[in-house]
Amino acid sequence: MEQFNCDWGTRTYLVTAVVLVILTGISIYMLWKRKRKLVPVFIIVLLWMFPITILFRWMPTNIFVDDTNLIIKGIARNIAVIALENITSIERYEQTETTIRKLGSGGCFGDLGEFENKQLGIFQMYVTNEKNMVLIKTKTETYVVSCENPDLLIQHIIN
Repeated sequence: MEQFNCDWGTRTYLVTAVVLVILTGISIYMLWKRKRKLVPVFIIVLLWMFPITILFRWMPTNIFVDDTNLIIKGIARNIAVIALENITSIERYEQTETTIRKLGSGGCFGDLGEFENKQLGIFQMYVTNEKNMVLIKTKTETYVVSCENPDLLIQHIIN
């Protein structure tokens, strides 16, 4: 079984840091503004922690390739399992068109979820480093993922 780590690119680090700083700042401001009444602040923190937790669960950490499957692994679960026999093409991908996020995150913890553009149509994206993107097409789905050694991943799948 081969393992490919999903490293973070500069954009993912920056967007995630900015989002977390803003949300933390809002919480501190609310605590100060509410004269230390913890109940409303606690509710606000819970409201922003819920989507962050969901995004964190969708963030890929590794891609594993065994004899039968390509597995996109997250923190607590498998995000996607793609049967190798269903892969019709795999290649490096560079985003050249405007991509619309339909559901998911457009930067916080990566580009995660369902996206659409004219070139690919609707596709699943699990990208933490936009410089190392790989396009995977199957008989029924299209995926864009990223990992540390995208050329090695492609070579491993092709061979």
